[in-house]
Amino acid sequence: MQDLPRPDPDPVVQAYKKDIDRTLIRENLKLTVEERFRKAMALAQFAEELRRAAERPASAGVTDFDALLTTLWRHDVAFIVVGGAAAIAHGSARFT
Repeated sequence: MQDLPRPDPDPVVQAYKKDIDRTLIRENLKLTVEERFRKAMALAQFAEELRRAAERPASAGVTDFDALLTTLWRHDVAFIVVGGAAAIAHGSARFT
């Protein structure tokens, strides 16, 4: 059987591919299918826990930062705090 010529690569796809980090895909492909599903389920559970923490108000209209930050810490998430919450953490007496 004769090899067919390969089609020319799509220039749009090639333009996007150069900026894509494939590290996570490669790492996930090292896992078994079961491990991938377990990882996905753990991520979904974390997302739900984070959503609930963000919705739980400490008082009307104010985010419960204790619940939110505790959830992030418990899941070893690297994060930064910005805006008014960061200003308060640095000693500001003003709310934004």
